[in-house]
Amino acid sequence: TVTVNSTTINTAGTDAFGIRAVSNTGAVSVTSGTIATTGLNADGITVTTAGTATINGGAITTTGANADGIVASGVTGANINFTTISTTGANANGVLVPAGVAFFGPRATATTTVNGGSVSTVGATSDGVRAIAGTGTATVNVTGNISTQGANSRGIFATGPTGVTVTNGGTITTAGVTSNGVDASSTAGPVNVTVNNVTTTGNGSRAVVVNAATGNATATVNGAVRALGTTADALTVTSGGNGIVNVGAGGSFATSQGNSIVLNSVGTSTLNNAGTIANNANGFALVATGGPITINNSGNLSSDIVLTAGADRINNSGTFTVGVNPDFGAGSDSFVNSGLILIGSGATATVAPTFTGLESMTNSGTIDLRNGRAGDTLTLPGTYAGANGTLGLDVTLGATPVTDQLIIGGVASGTTTIQLNQLAGSQPILNSGTVLVRAATGSAANAFDLAGGSLDAGFVRLEVVFDPATGTYSLTGAPSDSAFRTLSFNEGVRSLWLKSADTVSGQLRARRDALWTQGGGDVAGRFWTQMHGSVETRGGSRNFNTFGQSRLTNTGYEQDYFGGQIGFDVSGASGERGGFAFGVTGGYTNSSMNFAGSADRLSFDVVNGGVYGSFTSGNIFVNAIGKYDYFWSKANMAGAGFRADTNGGVYGARAEAGIRFGGDSFFVEPAASISYVKNDFDDLSLNGTTVSFDDEDGLRGRAGGRIGGAFGIGGGAEAAVYVGGNYVHEFKGRDSVTFTSGSTSLGYTNDRLRDYGEATLGVTIAQSQGISGFIEGNYIRSFSDSNGIRSIDGAGGRAGIRLQF
Repeated sequence: TVTVNSTTINTAGTDAFGIRAVSNTGAVSVTSGTIATTGLNADGITVTTAGTATINGGAITTTGANADGIVASGVTGANINFTTISTTGANANGVLVPAGVAFFGPRATATTTVNGGSVSTVGATSDGVRAIAGTGTATVNVTGNISTQGANSRGIFATGPTGVTVTNGGTITTAGVTSNGVDASSTAGPVNVTVNNVTTTGNGSRAVVVNAATGNATATVNGAVRALGTTADALTVTSGGNGIVNVGAGGSFATSQGNSIVLNSVGTSTLNNAGTIANNANGFALVATGGPITINNSGNLSSDIVLTAGADRINNSGTFTVGVNPDFGAGSDSFVNSGLILIGSGATATVAPTFTGLESMTNSGTIDLRNGRAGDTLTLPGTYAGANGTLGLDVTLGATPVTDQLIIGGVASGTTTIQLNQLAGSQPILNSGTVLVRAATGSAANAFDLAGGSLDAGFVRLEVVFDPATGTYSLTGAPSDSAFRTLSFNEGVRSLWLKSADTVSGQLRARRDALWTQGGGDVAGRFWTQMHGSVETRGGSRNFNTFGQSRLTNTGYEQDYFGGQIGFDVSGASGERGGFAFGVTGGYTNSSMNFAGSADRLSFDVVNGGVYGSFTSGNIFVNAIGKYDYFWSKANMAGAGFRADTNGGVYGARAEAGIRFGGDSFFVEPAASISYVKNDFDDLSLNGTTVSFDDEDGLRGRAGGRIGGAFGIGGGAEAAVYVGGNYVHEFKGRDSVTFTSGSTSLGYTNDRLRDYGEATLGVTIAQSQGISGFIEGNYIRSFSDSNGIRSIDGAGGRAGIRLQF
């Protein structure tokens, strides 16, 4: 055994080694401090042994030609450790573990291990670390930086017949021609290389080369790997077994004239990418040959790839950025996406990439063509299976729509949600369909749909409709639910007229009761006033089918009415049972229509003015009312994002006739009425869609009667209590609405209100002097709601007084 320990050594001259130790039988161990040599063939440390060579060096510097920093060979192994090494001469390696012939026989180091800090060489043919294991494995672990400047000067060169492991945690740079950054190979064993940053600038200088002739080859990249010279790939992995490339989160690649990654294996290849493998303008981001490759991408991977003739597979949980067409080669290839496939990002014109050679796509992530420009296409030549994935598309809707499009060569299945990005100038209009996805016939009808099944854009509802004959999924525009609810606007307006007309009818009814209970005395008074309030619920549901959109829409609503009415009997024998009376009336009503299942609302403020007349002859009476209402409305259609103030008018007339049997204490009064009402409503317009209301009219008939009796309550006052019932029928009320956008107009007609019954309960207080009054409650309900279509249910009340003066 030879042991050498030294501190600082400086030599000058040819063959002036700093330390040289030789043993032809035992091990050699060298521990040194700082060493500096300046002569030709003046190595810093040289160890040759038939046993194991162990070197622990400090800072070593050589300046002469053929002056290596450390040279070591041992038949049973070499273990080399150092702090820093710097050489400036030609053929001056930083660390050399050679093969060849020593004075005692062939150099055939079994296992080589190199651990060190930084290495720098300047001359030609001067590797940073050159480690050759003659019969075993070579292991190189350099934690610091390695820099070479000369031609044919590699950063790390390592080879061993049974395996090689290379690790560098610093930065490797080479500047000379044919000077690879890392070059690791084995004839019979596995090769594992882990690097951080590697940059080569010389022509023909690859950044990292990994070659396992029969074993597995693995390259792990944690930093930037760049080959900036001509005709040089950044990373080349060749394996007679299985090839594996692992790219860490900080990993990236760049070349000046070459491919970013070249991966060839006899068995299978695997690329695990958590970093960035970007598009390569002067080569490919990835070229895979030999056995099939599986790519597991959780980082950013460019589509600039060429895959094998085998059954290749991409599992993407990161971002797959599509620029040029990816080439999947032959074989049954598959793409399983749970991340993001990004189309046309940064492009200045529309793009139309094709996944050439891809047989199947499974998408549980997002395929995103949204880049601020409509008109891009993506072609998938194979089948497509959605697994609750997303498809993002740019669209510009209008008279001449432009949209992105997904084209599928095979059948589409599963479920995928389409998310639309409406660009500036986009205006959804009524239309029969714009194709978003094309697939083969036999595709599933629900393979593509909008989130929630639809998208309301103002008065237009957007839905995806499938055409099985062509295999297309088209974006259609039909009236939205908010638009369909406008079918009830005219009905709501006419109800305002009917409610205030009912107050006048109620006042005339109370007048009759007062006259009869007082035996025809002058009790009625000429001035009257009344307050009223009621709430009605109209059920409504209807199946609309437009441009393939078919759904049951809830058109029901609740409408309330609160107001007051006044009147004055201008002339007539108000205290007699026979004769004619004439009066004028006016009032105010506030009302709101709140649509079921939504926040859509239409509110009204209404003033009215009119005249009324009453004729009695014996037991027979006839009443007539003529009235005009003017309304101000506020439409707040939250579902359409629409608010507007409108106004309009309603006019109509009511005729009522009946006969009263009985005396002052008990009566039966059958009666019937007919009311004709006509209204107008201003058009509404939103985002290019106009809602036009045809001026429609209503004709509502009522037939029924009352029974009641009168009794004294003291002080000369009489009370008449009554109950009544009516059958109500709407003869007209089929309001029409037309929706227009662009060149498309669609007309719809509202269903008529179902027949309903009305029950009343009231009491009239009459006296010969002063004030007379009444209070009345009512309840209405449809006889048959026909499964909820146009039914009505409601209740209300009114109270009024007459003043005699």
